[in-house]
Amino acid sequence: MAFAIFAAAQQPTINLQQFRTSQLNVQQNGMKVLAGWGAANIITGAYYSGNTSGSTKYFHQMNMYWGIINGALAGATLLRMPAAKKKELNFAKTLKEQQSVEKIFLLNAGLDVAYITAGIALKEASKNNPNKRDRRFGYGNSLLMQGGFLLVFDGVMYAIMHKKGSILNKMLENVNITVAPTQIGLQVNL
Repeated sequence: MAFAIFAAAQQPTINLQQFRTSQLNVQQNGMKVLAGWGAANIITGAYYSGNTSGSTKYFHQMNMYWGIINGALAGATLLRMPAAKKKELNFAKTLKEQQSVEKIFLLNAGLDVAYITAGIALKEASKNNPNKRDRRFGYGNSLLMQGGFLLVFDGVMYAIMHKKGSILNKMLENVNITVAPTQIGLQVNL
């Protein structure tokens, strides 16, 4: 069995550790934005839900709940960042992790659309039940705002991470593997 490597013109190679650090810095900055959004919702939600009434009270109350959830998710992710930055990965694991992060942001964007849809449904349901009108209307508006923010956030994060991931994908495009009965060939166009 013969194994051949053919290399064309040389170009600078990617440093996986630098790529990984850059990738994690983007995620870290994103989580700081999410944590800030969560903190703003907790503070304003706590204040205004106690100082307003009607649907406005419920709007701020739901925003406070969302702030707690977003803050907890962002905080947990930020706490894991130092360990993740020290972890060295080979090319395959780096690519797999990159694709995983992209999928998470896409999945989250789908959930964000569901939140927006639920907000619309709650606002519509508020018309049919006068006893729960304020709560449903306020919660519905909160879901619309939170879902809208998160859809933009997840969309931007996906776009940034996908662009970063294209570097790894371009490297794969330059690899050709051939298999024949008596040989395996690997061609890497650098």
